[in-house]
Amino acid sequence: CDPALGILEALAAARGARRVVGVHATSGAAVEALRAGRAHAALVHARTGALPAPGVPVARLRVARWRVGFAVPAAGPGHAVPDILARAPAIVQRQESAASQRALAAAAAGLGLPVPPGPRAGGHLEAARMGRDTGAPALTMEPAARAFGLGFVPIETHSVELWIGDRWRGEPAVAGLLDVLRSAALRARLEAVGGYDLDGIGDPVVAS
Repeated sequence: CDPALGILEALAAARGARRVVGVHATSGAAVEALRAGRAHAALVHARTGALPAPGVPVARLRVARWRVGFAVPAAGPGHAVPDILARAPAIVQRQESAASQRALAAAAAGLGLPVPPGPRAGGHLEAARMGRDTGAPALTMEPAARAFGLGFVPIETHSVELWIGDRWRGEPAVAGLLDVLRSAALRARLEAVGGYDLDGIGDPVVAS
C-alpha cells in the first residue's frame, strides 16, 4: 500500500527491465500472498522492531521509515491523538489486516478509548483523499498526507522492507527491481514527496 511501489514499477518500465507488476494490498495481505506463493515479493511495514515473521525464506531489504498517523485539514495545537480519538465523530480507517489499523487500535487501547466509526479506505493515498474530501481525520502515512496538502498527527514510526522469496532471487526481473530500488532516481522521487527517511535504502536486513 506504499505509493513507492507505483514509482518503482514506473521506473523499472522506463529502464526497459522486465516488467514489475505492483498489486496494492495491506501488509498483512502481502505477507500472506508471499507465503502462499501468489507473489514474488512483498513490500511490508510495521512499527519499528515489530515486523511479522515472513513465514518463508526471503531476502530482506531496507526501503524506508515513515510515520503512521492522522491526516488532518491543518496541523495545529488542537490536534493530538487523544483529542482525535475522543472527539472525532468519524475517522477514515483501513482494513483490519493493515499495519496502520493495528497501530490505531493499539493507540486507542493504550488511552482506554474506543476507535470511532468511519469508512474504510483501500490504501494510504485513498485514505488521505477521503480525509481531504470529507474533512474527517484519516488514518494514513505521512507521505500521503503531504501529497494531498494535509497536516499530519503521528501515532508511531514504521519500518518498510522489501521481502523477496528465496526461490525468485535469481530472476532477471528481480535484479532489475533491485537496481531501481538503489537508484538515485527513486531516491529523488521519494524525497520530492516528503515524509520518507531513506537512510540505508536497498541495504540487506539481517533478521535478529
